[in-house]
Amino acid sequence: MITSLMEFGVARSRMRTLGLIGALLWCFGAAAAERPRIVVGIAPLKWVVESIASNAVDVTVFLKPGQNPHTFEPSGRQVSEMARASAFLYVGMEVESLLANRVSAQNPKLLCWAVGGLPEMLEGHAHADCRCLQQERDPHVWLSPTRLEGIAERCASVLHELLPDQRAALDAGLARTLKRIREVHAEIGEILKPVAGRTLLVYHPSWGVFAREYGLNQFALEEEGRTPSAKHLAGVMTRASQDGVRVLFSNPEAPEAVVKRAAAALGCRVEVVDPLASAWDTNLLNVARRIATALASERAP
Repeated sequence: MITSLMEFGVARSRMRTLGLIGALLWCFGAAAAERPRIVVGIAPLKWVVESIASNAVDVTVFLKPGQNPHTFEPSGRQVSEMARASAFLYVGMEVESLLANRVSAQNPKLLCWAVGGLPEMLEGHAHADCRCLQQERDPHVWLSPTRLEGIAERCASVLHELLPDQRAALDAGLARTLKRIREVHAEIGEILKPVAGRTLLVYHPSWGVFAREYGLNQFALEEEGRTPSAKHLAGVMTRASQDGVRVLFSNPEAPEAVVKRAAAALGCRVEVVDPLASAWDTNLLNVARRIATALASERAP
């Protein structure tokens, strides 16, 4: 009888232990499932959000590697999937703004925040319009560390709304993120100081905000969002010759054949740099070093 009671007690203890373990696993699973799902327009925003919130949110990127951020059109299925997210954070490029309107129509409760700090998109705007390339609405603002500070602060505001109980942790994450951005800014300033005032020849004008931040002169081969005409290419050749340009910086989505022909005509070598790389800090530092090396051989202004 004693043995039976002891066995019963051990069995009941084991059942309680298993029950407790099961409950804990359920809680952890529920917590993971309840993490807010945030969709960001471009990969550098994923770096910002995860730098601030760590693993408190689940972040996915709308624009995949190799997709052109100015021409990509999402499918209806992609829009429906995005509408189930907690928030959509985007810089403010045209394709992102149009997408925000579509997903908001499917889910009015979805938080859609344009965190780039850009002016409102003009009605009927197209990327080929020269307005897109003007300084006040150049959408490539994440390539400027000082502009990225504002982007990080706006992302933190959204995270505070989604995770009101984690304000202290988010504030600490924002402080760390801003510190890292400022470190990158200072380091790039030192890297590019010796080549300030020189010409940065690019295929697509992605690097204008970056160039202005560090005293460079961006000169784009692409003509108002289109393949360069013979007349425009001739003007580029004259400028490149005058400035002693040796390198044409292209982006991964650029038409390779067009870039190679242009580089051959200009007598330049091609280097591909990605403005949309996910590791924002290490990518920007790497690009800065490559630009400094390339521009060191140019004629000083």
